[in-house]
Amino acid sequence: MAAARQPRTLAEKLNGLIAAVTPKDRQSPYSDNEMSALISERGLLRISATNIANLRSGRNANPTMGTIDALAQFFHVPPGYFHQDALPPEVERGIAEEIEAATLLKDLGVRSIALRSAGLAGEDLVPVQAILDVLRRANNLPPIADPVTAQTAEGSREPGAPASP
Repeated sequence: MAAARQPRTLAEKLNGLIAAVTPKDRQSPYSDNEMSALISERGLLRISATNIANLRSGRNANPTMGTIDALAQFFHVPPGYFHQDALPPEVERGIAEEIEAATLLKDLGVRSIALRSAGLAGEDLVPVQAILDVLRRANNLPPIADPVTAQTAEGSREPGAPASP
């Protein structure tokens, strides 16, 4: 996946997570009212839409631990994700890659290909990946790094990635 600038503020991180979980068929991300209702319905915390709006805008950059814990549980990220520089960079990168993957999977075509490939053996996926790499190059799209082997589609290792066994 492309290395994107990591969101640093709580507001940036929260807005990135909200965008990632918003279904593709929606015209806009979840509203503050919808987020409040979803978090409350799941029994994580009674949180007002105004509180969510203040977190998203950065007006409240210092929420309670209860709020942080509820947001972390809701988005399935560690609570430290919301604290500036609380997680090691590699953990933050991993979370950012998962968010990017979730965002990409909202595309129905991508999801369809992913679902069709589920359960196939790794060696059965090699020709499918090769075809997709050719199509990406034909459409002037950048190569995709393989997170399992840390190999790009062209076969060179990413900087800092360990050599595959």
